[in-house]
Amino acid sequence: MKPILEKISFELPTALRTLKYRQRCFNMPWHFHPEYELTLITEGYGKRFIGDHVEPFAAGDLVLIGSGVPHAWINDSKFHEPDSTLNVGALVVQFSAALLNTEMLSMHEFTNIRRLLQKSARGIKLLLPARDEVANRLESMHKTQGIRRFSILMETLDYIEHKNNYHLLSATTNSYPSTPETNEKLQRVTRYLVNNYHRPLSLEEIAREANMNVSAFCRFFKTHTRKTFSQYLNDLRIGYACKLLQDENLSISQICYECGFNNLSYFNRQFKRVTQQTPREYRSAFRFQ
Repeated sequence: MKPILEKISFELPTALRTLKYRQRCFNMPWHFHPEYELTLITEGYGKRFIGDHVEPFAAGDLVLIGSGVPHAWINDSKFHEPDSTLNVGALVVQFSAALLNTEMLSMHEFTNIRRLLQKSARGIKLLLPARDEVANRLESMHKTQGIRRFSILMETLDYIEHKNNYHLLSATTNSYPSTPETNEKLQRVTRYLVNNYHRPLSLEEIAREANMNVSAFCRFFKTHTRKTFSQYLNDLRIGYACKLLQDENLSISQICYECGFNNLSYFNRQFKRVTQQTPREYRSAFRFQ
């Protein structure tokens, strides 16, 4: 799916800005921008897309996204129901690559920051306990201005890499197609998958959505997403299963079928492939936390 170029407008001639907002749902489509971005989710839940990676997000989720990396947050369907009282919220820090030029990054003092920004091309998810410390620093950054804000950002980036308390998300660095026809086709297919992954889907059905035969669609999809159709679909479904295991009082068998799987053994294998845990282990670990 072709990401949309977001042109970020700074109110003043500055290379660093913060914004904090609360609204009904996230409405920015699959997009990218030259600026680096730290995003802390303060309210809401759904699916987070960074590069070729998909997983659930909820309040407390904190990621660093590299320059030019396509990304999106998509709320669960409950947020779009007419009588919904749910909201989303985020604290976002965006900074231009011009803030740190090549000569500066080559200096010894910026070694950690250089390494971190290079890794951010795959998207970085911060983990506890570093996540809470960085979240507090983002709040401080939002409340201050000028050189102090820049200083906190530099200290925070250095801290993240020094603690090494994070996961890299996307399997590959940023890569997306450039022809209008391919862009439109991938966007249509991915939107269809996001809206229908919880029910049985066949290759024939999704290939029709792309207006292609099955073999051509399989080659097309693997080339542009770096995953087979079944891998991509299963990853979406496992992400939904993680959310249900956390929030819903459903049995593992019920969750299997709710997510679109029709075989419990296959669901268990796919879940362990993605999370390195069985559904039961995942639920127990989450409740223990």
